Amino acid sequence: MNLVRIICFLLLLATSLPIFAQEKNQWENFHKGKRKKTWDKRYENKSTYFTSFGLGGSVPLVKPNNTPMGSLMLYSSDVYVQPFAMDIFVYKKWGFEINFKIHPAPYGADYGFDTVHGFVTRFDYYIDSKYGNRYCDSVTGNSYGTKFVVNALTGPVYKFSKGRVLVVSKLLFGINTFGFNTGKAMLQEKNGGDLIDLTYAPQRKEKVSFAISPGLSVSYRATKWLGANLDISYYRSSVSNSYTEESYSHKTNQTTISVTHDSFRAQWLTIGAGISILWK
Repeated sequence: MNLVRIICFLLLLATSLPIFAQEKNQWENFHKGKRKKTWDKRYENKSTYFTSFGLGGSVPLVKPNNTPMGSLMLYSSDVYVQPFAMDIFVYKKWGFEINFKIHPAPYGADYGFDTVHGFVTRFDYYIDSKYGNRYCDSVTGNSYGTKFVVNALTGPVYKFSKGRVLVVSKLLFGINTFGFNTGKAMLQEKNGGDLIDLTYAPQRKEKVSFAISPGLSVSYRATKWLGANLDISYYRSSVSNSYTEESYSHKTNQTTISVTHDSFRAQWLTIGAGISILWK
């Protein structure tokens, strides 16, 4: 699914649901039995600030390349933390959002935790696919310099509201950080006595790339100020880097060095939930 189709789908979804109809709906004051201002009026106030915090999951839509860069790269993780996101509506329905997400690296503190998208699994697969026919391989260690990556985005938003429900469609632009780590492996020749030490080192350990992210947020107000929030976003970002492969043979005492350059167009989907606060 390309970016244009995703954006069109989100816009169509936001404009077609009847819950987004602009109707005035009063609600009861349960303590005094009096009528109060509609929720629509509160949301349509020109000075509305909408803040949200939450946790969620990330689903890669494109697999990294089976290369040194692809096997040792971090650009997302299974879980993300959104410590801050704020929508500021300068008009009744139009405004802009500032959004910040943190993706922790998918491995434990001792670097020994395997996950489907973790470095150890991908790096093992790369080494085995390249050298498995001639050598018995063993990953001896990885230098994980990057502990997390971040998304920092901003862009226009448009809101719909009815009753206690507030829906915000958005198209955000900003940056995404990529982390590149060092990998090491030891190869034992199957039909000989040679032992080879491999080291893969990135030209740059961190890079910042442009990112685009259309999305949709839905908030249900439990009180005047506090509500539950659901957020769905699509991300797209591209990056390139070079890796140096250093191969040392114990049999010949020789070192061979080669450089590979690779690029990757990352795409992933995030789905999260949290709390939201409406400021007037």
